[in-house]
Amino acid sequence: MLTWVIYSLSYNIVLKRSNFHVYGNVSITAPVGAQLISFCIGFPIGFILSRYIVFPESNLRGRKQFFRYALSTVTFILLTYMLIKFFAWSLPMVRADISYIFIMLITSVLSYLSPRFFTFKTTAETVADLPVEEFVEV
Repeated sequence: MLTWVIYSLSYNIVLKRSNFHVYGNVSITAPVGAQLISFCIGFPIGFILSRYIVFPESNLRGRKQFFRYALSTVTFILLTYMLIKFFAWSLPMVRADISYIFIMLITSVLSYLSPRFFTFKTTAETVADLPVEEFVEV
């Protein structure tokens, strides 16, 4: 939801619905620029919210969580792109907005399962990980 709001504000207010010049003959369209702005703001906020609020019980190191979160994010960006191309090329009779709903459903289910079982999964504690005080009888 946050990235949608950021995208809309970036597209309508920051970029004013017009392309922006980068360097030489290179320019970026307003939708792509708004997506980049939205990603740069939403990615770290999403990671922080997932780590500290949604999955605080995860006992993986922060660097490992961040790497896995980045890997999952890149995977979902590529998956969304491939599914858009699949629906556009293989099933041209399906309207783009209807196919995007299917794509959102697929990626929503997978984006729930990915952090739960990969990015922020909890590992079983081994005896070596437990503090010494738990083995000493008082």
